[in-house]
Parts: sequence; structure tokens; C-alpha cells
Amino acid sequence: MIGVLPGELAGMIIGVNHQQVAWPPSLRAQPRQQKTDLPDATAQLEQSTRRRLISKIGRPHCLSHRPGARLQDVLIEADRQAAESHGLHRHLCCIARHATPVMTFVRRCDGYSMIVPFAARRGVAMLLPRPRGELSDLVVSGIRDPQSVAECGALPLPADALNDVDLQLSLWLLYELHYRSFDDADPAADWSPALLSVRRVLEEAFNDGVEDVSAKHVAPLIDVEPDDFPDRLFELVETFPGPSLAEYVQRRADRDQVREMLLHRSVYHLKEADPHSFAIPRLTGAAKAGLVELQYDEYGDGVADRVHQDLFARALRAAGLDAEYGSYADVVPAEVLAISNVMSLYGLHRARRAAAMGHLAAFEASSSVPCRRYAAGIRRVGLGDEVAQYFDEHVEADAVHEQLAVRRICGALIAEDPRLQRDVAVGAVACLALDARAAAPLLEAWKHDRHLVLPPTETAHLDRAVPAS
Repeated sequence: MIGVLPGELAGMIIGVNHQQVAWPPSLRAQPRQQKTDLPDATAQLEQSTRRRLISKIGRPHCLSHRPGARLQDVLIEADRQAAESHGLHRHLCCIARHATPVMTFVRRCDGYSMIVPFAARRGVAMLLPRPRGELSDLVVSGIRDPQSVAECGALPLPADALNDVDLQLSLWLLYELHYRSFDDADPAADWSPALLSVRRVLEEAFNDGVEDVSAKHVAPLIDVEPDDFPDRLFELVETFPGPSLAEYVQRRADRDQVREMLLHRSVYHLKEADPHSFAIPRLTGAAKAGLVELQYDEYGDGVADRVHQDLFARALRAAGLDAEYGSYADVVPAEVLAISNVMSLYGLHRARRAAAMGHLAAFEASSSVPCRRYAAGIRRVGLGDEVAQYFDEHVEADAVHEQLAVRRICGALIAEDPRLQRDVAVGAVACLALDARAAAPLLEAWKHDRHLVLPPTETAHLDRAVPAS
């Protein structure tokens, strides 16, 4: 079942010029006019569904007398009136100027999508996701209104921060304020003292968990001579214990299991390279030059179509998955969110710049061979070259990047300040340990013919992925 927005609400996002909204006839209190600028299929869809859906969804009345309202006001008000009352969810779309209306969709809380006619050339307004517990409910409210957090008192912290999806989503939300943020966030939420205080408490619990699972493997890297550190790090990557998700995908995974793997990876890969880029102004000399060289490649060597984030988005679309930024953050397990969160933990703190570079080094050193396996598995199940292209790109690129990250960046950091060797080791081990923790439950589910997150069917790819029961 897929719902459809009534023509009146869809009409609000037609005809935008310089952030001004051309109001639909019903909201201007004028006689209804036949829309002649919509494609025939769109007009037929509106006519066939108008009466049924108006009764279910209604109209956003409170903007009726504000013909000069900005588009953002319309989207947020529609979300607050319709989304919270009737199940609209998260992604409402902003129209590019002078665009041509087409069909697209808005996500709903109940697992479905709502088809709306609008512009092909558009930006996406990511709205705050559904909370997944008491803590993330508090954070979502605080991002909309930081003052509400200032009066919240003690936080309900879980005993196991790494495995608690409520805490991990809360951290992800607070970190995202420093990336693309949310269209319904308070404009000053990213530097709100109250929210930063909440983030600090959650970060301390999260960091303690990361340190605990990393300690055993960090100690041997601390004791080696600085000149030997790169070789010891490569050895650790080769021998680190844990299941091989890439090998299973290459040889045994079925088509939907491969798609679920892509869905999980989307949480980070749609912002690939961004967390580590925070370290650029915090480095100097050879380490800084090496990081800029590596990141320039990650961002497509200056060619928009080659940006690795966008390559992954194209892979998702070709696999029948949602490629919008943050689409699956509210359904993936805690272990998947932790992979993204640890990068932000290190990237956003100057004091953890060495850990950020250690994480990058282990990430690149553990990527080339697995990407070859992923590409082989993708082609084996028939998803094809368009999906595999992202992984093909990384087979050769990461074979170069691993040397750059381990020897030139981390090697230069440690040579400049040997005290940073421990933090480089912590970041590297955290990368490997959290990846292994995310792979284990996914493989266990697959071996019993289950999913952690059930991907949407390819023939109805507008439907919402949901956590498997």
C-alpha cells in the first residue's frame, strides 16, 4: 500500500521562485482551477486519489493566510501538522528554482511512502527521524527546541553504550548537526550549550565502551618503535579476529542479503570521507599534505560525478534502495550507527586528531581486498555493474590509499610527536573492532535466513525498510 498526498498539499511545492510558495487554489480561498502545468499522469493520479486521501490526511490550514511564507516554513509546518498526526516521516523535498514538476515521494512513519508531484531538480530537506527510546526522544525534542534540554535533568544512560540503539541514534543525531543537519532543527542547535552538554555525557559513555573493546589490541601497537609502527599496523589488519562479511557476500549471500549489506553501509558511505576531513586544519606538514591528497581522491578529483558518496548513492538506487542521505538511520542496528559515530567522535575533537587518522589508516588498509569480494558477490547475484562500480573504484584506489594513510599520514604524525602513537593505535583498533561487531550479528541472522533490517522489495522500492522482527 502506498499513500498519496492530496493535490492541495502537493500543490504547495509547485512553482517555487526564490523561496516563495505559489499557494494552491484551495488554500487561497479561490475557486479551484485546473492545473495545466502538471504531466498527464500526475493530473490523473491527483484526480483519482484526491477525495480518499484528503479525508485521511487533511490540509495544513495554519499557513492559509501566509502567502509570503518561505518554502522551509511550508515544509516544516506540513511536517508538524500532518507528519506527527498522520504519519508523514522525515524526508520532505525542497524544489530547485524554475524546476519542472515530476513524481517523487515523501517518507511516512508507518513504513510506506507518499507519492507527490514535484521537481526533478531538487535538494532534500532531511527531517529529524523517529526516536528509538527515551534518550533519542529527548534529543529530538532538544534539537527542535534546545531550551527543553536545559531543563531535562539527569540523562537515562544505558549500561551498554555500544549496543544500545537509543544512545547510538542520539549521538548520531547530535553529530549530524555538524554535517548536513536537519530542516526542522533549531538554527542554533549545533552550538547549543545544552545539547553540547548532552553530547559530552553520551560521548564519555560511548568512548569508554570503545576503549574497552579495543584495549587488548591497542597495547601491542603502543610498545613498538615508531619506525616499525606502519608494518605492525598492517599485520594487525591482516590478523584481526572477526567474521569476514565480504567473503560471505562474495560466495554465499543471496540478492536481498547483498542489498541489506548496502543498506547498512549507507549510513556512513553517503557521507564518506566527511568525518576525517575535519582533521585537515588540525594537522601540519607531511600529515596534512597526505590527508589532503587522499581526500581529494575521495571527493572525485574535483569531478562531481566521481565523488565517492555519489557513487554509492547511484549503487543504492540501482539496487532498488533509498539513496537519500540518512534514510536508514532510524532502522539500522546500534552496531551500524556506532561505526559512523566513532568517526565523528574522533573527527570533531581536535584532541583526537591522531585517533581520526588511525581510524582512517585501518579503514583504508582493510578496504581493497574486501571491495573486490563485494563487487564479485554483487555481480554473482545479478545486481550488475552499476551497483558494483562503487566497489570496483575502491579496489585500486584503496590499495594506494592504505599506503598513504598508514605510512605518510600516521607515520608523519608519530614522527612529529611520538606521544600520539597510542591515539593512532586506538583509532585503528576501534575501526576494526566496531566493523567486526557489526558484521557478526548480520552474518548470524543471514545464516538463519533472517534479516536485521528487511530491505524494501525492488519492485516497490518506495516502500520503507523496516527492522526485522
